[in-house]
Formats: sequence, C-alpha cells, structure tokens
Amino acid sequence: QEGGPLVLFAGEPTSAGSLPTMVLAPFDNFKSNILGYNCTVEDFIGSPEYTAQVCAGPHAHLEALPKQFESTFSLSFSSSGPTDAMHTWGKTLRGYYKKETTEGDVLTNKLSYWTDNGAYYSWYSYDNLMEKGRPADVLMNLAEEFQENKIPVHYYQLDAYWFKFERENANCKLNWEEQSHLFPDGLKSLGEKMNSTWLYYDGPTCAKFEVENLIAENKEDKASSIEMVTSNPYNLTWAQGQLATVHPNHAKSYFRALMKQIKEKGAAGYEIDFMDFGYLLFKHYNAEIETAHNYLAAMNDAAVEHSLPIQYCMPLPSDLLASVQHSAVTNARASQDYQIGEDNWNIAATALLHEAVGLRSSKDNFQTNVKNGAINAALNALVATWSTGPVGFSDEVGSADYALIRKTCSEDGTILSPSHPPRPIDRTYLSATSAPSGHIWTTASHVAGDTWHLILAIETSDAKETVGVTELFPRVEGDVVAYEMGTGNCGKGSRVASCVSKFSKSQSLNVHTGTRKNPSKPLLFRHFAVSPLRNGYALLGETDKFVPVSSDRVTAVRFAKSGVEVDVKGAENETVEMLFVTPSSPSLVSARCSISASSQGCTIVVA
Repeated sequence: QEGGPLVLFAGEPTSAGSLPTMVLAPFDNFKSNILGYNCTVEDFIGSPEYTAQVCAGPHAHLEALPKQFESTFSLSFSSSGPTDAMHTWGKTLRGYYKKETTEGDVLTNKLSYWTDNGAYYSWYSYDNLMEKGRPADVLMNLAEEFQENKIPVHYYQLDAYWFKFERENANCKLNWEEQSHLFPDGLKSLGEKMNSTWLYYDGPTCAKFEVENLIAENKEDKASSIEMVTSNPYNLTWAQGQLATVHPNHAKSYFRALMKQIKEKGAAGYEIDFMDFGYLLFKHYNAEIETAHNYLAAMNDAAVEHSLPIQYCMPLPSDLLASVQHSAVTNARASQDYQIGEDNWNIAATALLHEAVGLRSSKDNFQTNVKNGAINAALNALVATWSTGPVGFSDEVGSADYALIRKTCSEDGTILSPSHPPRPIDRTYLSATSAPSGHIWTTASHVAGDTWHLILAIETSDAKETVGVTELFPRVEGDVVAYEMGTGNCGKGSRVASCVSKFSKSQSLNVHTGTRKNPSKPLLFRHFAVSPLRNGYALLGETDKFVPVSSDRVTAVRFAKSGVEVDVKGAENETVEMLFVTPSSPSLVSARCSISASSQGCTIVVA
C-alpha cells in the first residue's frame, strides 16, 4: 500500500558513459495505486494468478472499485541516470498538477528550536521539560537566552506534551487544547512574550478523544457532531485497538476546527505525524477508494484557509505523491527521529523523491553540544542546512554551540540553503565494484545563471575515492575550481595554490575520508565547494557558512574582464564578507559590504 515510484536502470553505464533509466509511477489515485516488483496475486485487485516482475494497479485492501474505474501510470525515460530520471518525472508530474516547487515559508526558511524526539526537552524526556517547574518556564528561559546571544529563533516546535495525552499503551492525544497547568497563560500569550510562534505537533489520537471542543469550534459548518472511528486490530504493540481518527464524512469539519484553534494560538505551521499508521490502521481509509484522498484534501484546505504550512511526518510514498495536489504541504521528514549517535542524517535518497514532488526535505532536530554527547553535531547541522527544509536545534538551556548554529543562517535567522537538497551520486545505485566506498552526495545553488556545486563525502574507505566533474547534478557548464571547506586552509589571505584546485574531466577530486574506528566518535566527513571560474575570477563565497553561495544570500553575480560584483541581502546592519580568486593575486582576496538600515542589501566589488 505504499505506492511510490519504481526506478529501473541498467546495471552498469554504457560504453558511452550513459546510464539508461526509467521511472514508472502512479499518475492519479495516489492513495489507491501501487507498484510491485516480483509481486503476487495477493498484492493486487484483479491480478492474474501468477507472479510477475512488475505489477501496477489498485492495492488489495480496497474492498470494491466503482464502475468504469480508471487509473493512470506514467513512464519517464532518461539516458543520464536515476537522478536526472527522477528530476524529469517529477517535473512532468508537478507540471500536470500545477504544484510549484516551494519557495519556502517560515518553517523551511527560518531558524527554529525543536522539542521533538531526541531533543533535550521532549515528550520522551518529560522530566527535563518539568525541570524548571513547567514547560512554559523552560521555553521562556530558552527564548531569553537566545535573544541575549543574538540567536534569531523564529518558531518553536511543540511536541506531544502541549496537549492532554495518554502516556501508557496508545501514546495518544486526548484533546486539542494546551494543558493549563503547564501553560497557565496560554500558548498565544507565551509566544508573544517570547517574540516567537509555534509549530504545533499532531500525533496519534486516542479512542476516548474529547471531541466536544472541536464541535464548538465548527458552528459555521453547522456540525452537530464530529464522529471518530477506532482502529482495526493490527500488529502494533502500542496501538492495541485504542486509537481513533475522524470519520471520513467529518474530516472537513475536524480539520477546520484544528487549524482554527492553533492559528488563534499563534501557529507558524502544522506537523502531522504517524501518517503511515493513520492510513494502515483504519479500514475507513484503506478499504475505500476516495476516503484517504478526501482526508488529505480536507487537511490541506483547512491549512490554506488559515495560511498554515504543513509538514508531513512518517508519510507513505503515496502521501508524498498525493502532495502534488495540496499546496499547503511544503516539506516532509526525510529522516528518522533524531537520536544522538544514530544515522538520522542519512536523508539524500529520500530527498530525491521529495524534490521530485515539489517538497522540501526535513532532517529531524539535532543537538549541537559535543560535550553533551552530540557526537555528529557538525554533520547533522550541515545536512539540515543542505536539506532545504527546517533547521531546528534542540539543546539544553545554556549548552548550545552558537558558533555551529551561526554557520546555518544569516544574522536575521534566514537559513542559507542550497537550491536543491543533497542527492546521492548515481554510482551509489550500481554494483559493489562501481559504487562509492561510502556516502557521496551533491547539491547546488543557482544564482544569476551560474551554478555553485557542493559535495559531501561521509565515511569513504577507499584511499583513491574520487568524484568526477561529470558526476555533479545539474551538469557543470564551463570552467570550475574546487576547494575543501571546514579545514581552515581557505581563509582570508590563504594562498590560492594551497586551497583551490582545478576540477575538470581530466582532473577528479579526491574525497577519501577514512572510517571511524570507535562508534563513540564522530563519523568522518569532508565537504567541498565548486565555483564557476570566469575570466580568472571565482566567487568562493562565505567560507564560514555551510553553504558559501546561497540564493538566500546572493541575489546577483556579475563577472567582467576587470572584476566581479556580488549583490547580497541579509539582516539590517549585517556585514557580509566573501572570498574570491582573482587572476592577479596569489592569495585569496576578501571583500565585504554592510547592509544599512535603509536598504535591503549591498554590493561587494572586487576589481
């Protein structure tokens, strides 16, 4: 019932270097259609009684299909490998459904603080939340600390503790109102005192959910009731038949009430979690052809009505495909929950699907203080910044690494993201003899017709591991130079020869990292930036940021024979400094400009 695309490609590149690939995917009825590989009759309705290599059609949990039911699947081709094939397929799908690639919103564009699983203050570390007496006091202390240290947090994610919940068995919400003993002045008032907004979490619903307040909120719908239905027996140890969801006929009233209430409480957005179980557990949604679609549409329409962006969490691939029909859905989780030492940084393959359907990817929250055990803090912060989705740290009061956090954003808290999330190089999908010896990802920023690429290598064991310029996506146009970030070798006054190297079809880039010997130590990684070389000039950018050239910072670059001009934007009174390669200097050249209170930007000039 997962319903994602199926990508098929040649086992090895052709003699000409191409990698023929096709993408087969549902084009409509996203919550009902699935694809199978080596599938059997049990998987599909109306399948012939034999095993086939590839099958497509409605899934077997549907109890009936309407007369003259039709389903459409699309087939896309590329000779340039899986990344280009997914890009081509996604562009066609988004074009048909008029789903624009999101320009971002407060959830994805601004720095945030999270209390989700893995955070120091979270539903799972409830004692920490109560250490100052109540969560309201903890959050207020955090806000005061961030303001004092000029860390511009724009919103706080509130996990399951904000509403009344049942901790045993079902782990579910009992109502949709803040707990007064934890937030005595209400969340709206608290947010105003903190000068911030909230991302409201929504998770599993208890069978004894108190629905009366939602009915009261829906007087304009003349809803005399909002019926809830309970989950079917299912092999989940924590569900035990104690969960519920809204009846399909009442989804519109239900979501209008939810969105109205959180909007009035100062919401920046809405996070819907456990989407997979929310579909698989309930026969009302997985056994009927239209109900799941109507559920998602009701959620979207209510969010649009109240100008609230939505984050999908634990979605099925079918939910991601269906999001092309829902403009309020702007990002989705690409990682598992954050746990210190775990691999929830590994988002690139999922991000490839997210970008294809027009969503930004979310790497879950991360702690930054290595002394507190956040052993992969730098890697998590980098990946979150490259994800194009939310960047939310989650440290204890007084323990955040502010220097690390500042690498993610400008002084006003705008995330300096690339134009794409990271994607695995196509060799990742090939046989063991051709695949890289670790993770190798690429992404890029587009500014004024030029492209600045980024490369990340993680735990590459082969000392001869390299990346070729033809492996970057989008394809490199013109001459480029590369440099390694985070080493200290590429700073103001550094020798060009010791920092920057040529990168071409005849000169690859060595990306060997080695592998850690002790699992309690950080994963080994290296990251590189690739800059266009025009008339002997190269803009290396802000080398103290994870994305040195971002369209969230740089609005225009003008190369000329005699120099280069860079238009930048940022916070009021912020000074922006960038590094350049010039044809006449053996050292890197630094130049800066300051953004005045009366302007929205400034221009850096190097001649």
